[in-house]
Amino acid sequence: MPADDAGDLGPRTSSIDGLSRDTALLAVGVSSRSSPLRFGVLISGATFMFGNYYFYDQTSATESDVVARTQMSEDTFGMLSAVYSWPNVILPLFGGLLVDRLGVRVAAVGFTVLVTLGSCLFTMGLWTKSTPLLMLGRVIFGFGGESQCVTCLTLIARWFSGKELAFATAIIIGVSRLGSVAAFDTQPYLVDWVGVVFASAVGSGICLLSLIAAMIAAALDKNADSKDVAMGLDVAGHSSSDEAVQLRDVLKFKALYWCIAICCVAVFVAAFPFMQVVSGPYLRERFGFLEGRADNVVASINLTSAVLSPLLGLCVDRFGRRPLLLVCSSACLCACHVAFLFFPACHQCNSIIGVYIVMGVGLSVYGSVIWPCVPMVVEADLVGTAFGLTTAAQNFGMAISPMILTYLHSCSGAFTLPFLYIIACCGTGIFAASLAWIVDRRQGTALWLPSPCSCFSCSCCSCSCSC
Repeated sequence: MPADDAGDLGPRTSSIDGLSRDTALLAVGVSSRSSPLRFGVLISGATFMFGNYYFYDQTSATESDVVARTQMSEDTFGMLSAVYSWPNVILPLFGGLLVDRLGVRVAAVGFTVLVTLGSCLFTMGLWTKSTPLLMLGRVIFGFGGESQCVTCLTLIARWFSGKELAFATAIIIGVSRLGSVAAFDTQPYLVDWVGVVFASAVGSGICLLSLIAAMIAAALDKNADSKDVAMGLDVAGHSSSDEAVQLRDVLKFKALYWCIAICCVAVFVAAFPFMQVVSGPYLRERFGFLEGRADNVVASINLTSAVLSPLLGLCVDRFGRRPLLLVCSSACLCACHVAFLFFPACHQCNSIIGVYIVMGVGLSVYGSVIWPCVPMVVEADLVGTAFGLTTAAQNFGMAISPMILTYLHSCSGAFTLPFLYIIACCGTGIFAASLAWIVDRRQGTALWLPSPCSCFSCSCCSCSCSC
């Protein structure tokens, strides 16, 4: 041994110390998706989902101004929502199939192009006062909107399939809901300042920024694939066989997926239609809140969810226990609706806001758990299809539940029957989550366990994990 080496008693270093992170990844043969580049994809994905949600709720935020400019009836305005909602009962399933068949990059850019084109046509319809053009814009926007959500979830699952999947999904959900909040907060002021046409143009501009973000995400994903191929690694989300993904592949989904899907549909059908058609009348009739105040109370659910979701996502990644959290959060939402049902009537009773905040916490926990479970219980080549099928089923429930709740309220003149329907949906969610817990224990799958470490290796980075 040379004398200068023999006297070196310093800490032992890896043979890849001093190399760039990409070179280090190459040396240990780990996907480049484990590099910090994944957070660039996360920011891009959150950005193009923000635009989607902003423009979707922009129409509701400017309802009276759209009606006044075009002289359309209220029923015709309702059709603007219907032409978006009903096609998306089935479109996300085919969107998921396209994601798995054509690839997530083509789908991300393609669906975002449809979102941007639809928003621009809607703005042109306002400018020309053309109701058919408004309808066409909403139809095209709908063709891309929900399928874009499926694509984004699939993209994030490819990049965060290890340690931070729940955190990344929570970021996407939180930023998306902030898009809705931003639409309701900014559009009325923009209409007063520059008019409804230019206010809509601002929404179209945000969708254009979403398109740029989608292109950036696609470029980053393509770059990661190229690096993985250079390292001789399997490319994420690509099938090793030549068989194309087909609709009958949903038959490959096992019992655990169906439990998760039923739970997702049952709970979200209880939560969001309540906010859409029950909460406002409930607050006005039982507590005497004015419309603006009632809207602010309902908004506390989304604001609570947007703030807590990322933190809760990190906890889910770190500690696991997903089936338990699904059961507990579903039970929390059920308990909130029981509280709504039996809460005594009083004038301007602000204590009811506490129940709404608790509901926001329960929804935050639920959203941080349910969507990351989907890619954990299906094959990697079918993640897009699984997200698409779940979203399509959820949209079906979201389409019929408001009609059911409105009918029950109008027939009875009270809120007892609507809340009993919501409680029954939550009970179904609790039952499905309990079945998922049982199946997970029997099959030994990873839903109960913490997420595996996603950093590229503890031997070549400063990560403190125990992988």
